[in-house]
Amino acid sequence: MNSIAHSTDSTSPVPATDATTYRAAGLYAATIGYDEALRLPDPAARLDRMSAEVDEIAADLARVVNAEGGTEFIEGLREATAVRLSAFAAIEHGRAELADAGVGYLFDLLADNLKAGVDPHVIRRDALAAPARVRELARQA
Repeated sequence: MNSIAHSTDSTSPVPATDATTYRAAGLYAATIGYDEALRLPDPAARLDRMSAEVDEIAADLARVVNAEGGTEFIEGLREATAVRLSAFAAIEHGRAELADAGVGYLFDLLADNLKAGVDPHVIRRDALAAPARVRELARQA
């Protein structure tokens, strides 16, 4: 077998990890965290905690991953996961702030879009702006 994927030769080249892989892995990890946070009390606070702890967890993983490119992979994964956890946290903070407004579907849509791969910076911005915008529209009505 000459395939890199099946090679046990330590001199075999390590395939480069690209930004798409980091984003996909970060989205997967953040989505698991989000789904778990939704099952527990105060999901926004739990997601804030997860976002803060990503750096600590990544540092521990970097020490364990002792492969060529391992540190680079862990850093890419940390960044991709943290930004998505932060966006999920913003969604849940907005949802909590507007809990009595009957607009939970708006935050469901934002979460679904984030899970579908929409830019987490855009989702976070929109989730944080939603409460003020909803209140403004309510005053205009």
